[in-house]
Amino acid sequence: MFAPRASLPPAWPDRKGACAGKNPAHPGSPSYSSATSPTSSASSSSSGIESPPRHSTSLFNYRTAELEQANRDGICVGLVAQWLLRTERSPSDRMAALAQGTQSHAQAAWQQQQYQQGKDALRVQGMNAIDADLRSQNDMLRATGLRPAGSQESYRPHALADVARAISRNGTRHLLGLYFTDGMAHTVATSASAGRTTLFDPNYGELEASSRSVEDLLQSLGNRYKHPNGHILRNFTVQTMH
Repeated sequence: MFAPRASLPPAWPDRKGACAGKNPAHPGSPSYSSATSPTSSASSSSSGIESPPRHSTSLFNYRTAELEQANRDGICVGLVAQWLLRTERSPSDRMAALAQGTQSHAQAAWQQQQYQQGKDALRVQGMNAIDADLRSQNDMLRATGLRPAGSQESYRPHALADVARAISRNGTRHLLGLYFTDGMAHTVATSASAGRTTLFDPNYGELEASSRSVEDLLQSLGNRYKHPNGHILRNFTVQTMH
């Protein structure tokens, strides 16, 4: 049984603006420039619930394939779409396809632009930010050849066990939105097969864990964005890919 769904933040951050590239001076650590800061944010408040302190394995102990600097321009939604098209390939093939300078990387940048422009157009038409974000994202994913569910579930960080159960079911793929108390946001994706779950983060590459360790993987991911980057998770959104 899933925990009750958390309410979504009143201001839906711009995923393009919040996707971070890694800082070359500090490998593995995302950095944010003025060009990639969010357009609006929900300020940190009592509605932002931080995960209780707990030990977790270093995120990089889960990494099976690295992706260097591919997301430095903040194109995480596009990169995730391209990754989801290649879940049947090997990790090395996927990372090679998404590297800077490749056709797939250029396609991801174009898809990111389509997503952003679509969302902006819907907002001008009067649609609220949450619905505009999901509608535009789904339109882009469907145009790519993917089949996203029409809705998504939202969870607070203390419900990581529920998120882990959802994304670790064999034969499933999911798109996860990470929303932080400072208004930043990010998008990652998962694919589960044969008792293993692979998580693709455009900032780091591929991470993999057994079904029983997926909760710890998610905790480690949250910890990595908190330290040294200072971004505390406020919400996870989980969307099934059919």
